[in-house]
Amino acid sequence: MSSAVTAGVAWVGGGVGTIGSSVDWGLKQRR
Repeated sequence: MSSAVTAGVAWVGGGVGTIGSSVDWGLKQRR
């Protein structure tokens, strides 16, 4: 159970990180 929760947190965290990277990349392109 705990391993499934850890995997879920890692998946959500990875998604947020990917979105953040995309936004950061977009801001760099606008400069």
